[in-house]
Amino acid sequence: LAACNGSQPAYSLDQQIAGCNAIVALPDASLPLMAAAYNNRGMAYAAKRELAKAIADYDQAIRLQPANARYWSNRGLARRLDGRPDLAVGDLTEALRLDPSSAAAYESRGLAFEALAQNTKAMADFGQAISLKPDHAAYYFDRGRVEAASGGFAGAIADFNQVIKLQPANAAAVASRAQVYQAQGDTARALADYDLAIKMSPNDLTLLVNRGAAKAAGGQLPAAVEDYTAALKRDPVNTAARFNRGMAYLSLAKADLALADFDALAGAQPTFAPAFYNRGRAHLALGDHAAAAKDFDEAIRVHPDYPLALDARGVEKMAQGAPAQALPDFDRAIQLEPNFAQAYLHRAAARKANGDSAGADADHAAVLR
Repeated sequence: LAACNGSQPAYSLDQQIAGCNAIVALPDASLPLMAAAYNNRGMAYAAKRELAKAIADYDQAIRLQPANARYWSNRGLARRLDGRPDLAVGDLTEALRLDPSSAAAYESRGLAFEALAQNTKAMADFGQAISLKPDHAAYYFDRGRVEAASGGFAGAIADFNQVIKLQPANAAAVASRAQVYQAQGDTARALADYDLAIKMSPNDLTLLVNRGAAKAAGGQLPAAVEDYTAALKRDPVNTAARFNRGMAYLSLAKADLALADFDALAGAQPTFAPAFYNRGRAHLALGDHAAAAKDFDEAIRVHPDYPLALDARGVEKMAQGAPAQALPDFDRAIQLEPNFAQAYLHRAAARKANGDSAGADADHAAVLR
């Protein structure tokens, strides 16, 4: 029984499962004991990420004791982790009907709503969890994340502030607040928070890369390159650092260095279309139109619906004196991105070169709309 309950840290998950197996096999076990054994075994399977087995055990626990809110809540959690947030919402709603005082069930249902992109409902559930346990930092963090994703920056900052008040060393909350400040265009505050988060969690290279991105957004490109380079020294295959540094080099008119970064990315990740597109841009900056055209072709081969690459390839065709061949690329780019002003201007030029003045005028008018 002790093993099945997992009441001592000495018991492994497999030992817990074995203990529960022994109880489930008893011919005279009471319903509550049998239900608890299924539930506990389900929890052990869930901890091992054997979610189908966990859900099957929670099914049995609920069948034996349908009024137990914890069993519904556990199955809801497993279903969410198993990629079925719709079913999770139903289970967690029943858990909350049986026990409206469960802050954990509100949080779990909020996470399921978030997975369903129902952010308003998610935030409402996180708010209920907070009202039940106002000193629980994770609930503020959850709500802050969803508020930030929904554009509620002031509310998100307030929630992250509360997390930091409750847990002053919470690097994730400080970094999340930095992201909100960055989204608001407040580079100074974003950088201050990234500096603090990096001090708290110096081995988290994502923080270093994100600080570099904040510096780049604030026009501090050389400093951004320093952060990306520092990240790459510790993790040479860090895609975000390599890509962002390449982009910074392009902006700094250091096309040769950008070319080296995008070349490394293209070699390491041959299905990463932006590596080819931006390597093509670097080739253009260096005057190698043939190599650029090949890279734009490859970017489109990897990702046929890539408006930037289609537009760039169309421009190269125009440069080669083939406006008629460029038109399908511009057409497709605009079809994919109807507000792509640059593509309209390029198509206008191609149409005019083909003698279609009315079409060119229409494209110019579309840009002004």
